[in-house]
Amino acid sequence: MPRGGLTITRVDLRRMQQIARDLPDALDDALNATAHEALAEIVLSFGSGPAGRTYTHEGVSHVASSPGHPPNVDTGALSGGMWTDKVGELEYVIADDTDYGVYLELGTERMAARPFVTPVIEQMRQGEFGRMMRRYLEDTGVW
Repeated sequence: MPRGGLTITRVDLRRMQQIARDLPDALDDALNATAHEALAEIVLSFGSGPAGRTYTHEGVSHVASSPGHPPNVDTGALSGGMWTDKVGELEYVIADDTDYGVYLELGTERMAARPFVTPVIEQMRQGEFGRMMRRYLEDTGVW
């Protein structure tokens, strides 16, 4: 099996093509459910890592997460502003309503990254996506 990337076996691909032909709405529903499940995993990750340094900003004390771990919750704006939506045919986006989420995810010159989306996407790349899709399709009787 190749390292990295999503691997779909020939049997899986044929079954998915059949579902896409016969029940296109079922595949879209499964993607929607999978996007929402990934979103829930992202939100649950906030505050799950070890504590980092404590600092004060504008008179408010905050305990940062350790570099490389999801951010700790301060105001709840980031975790509360996470959303997912359909943006195209069989295409969903997961995003947030803050202007700083990307800086936490990727880091800056002055701050190490506190990734919260990348770890969930990596889990999905390593097989979780297929398991989530299959579980949804089995639960709804499509598979």
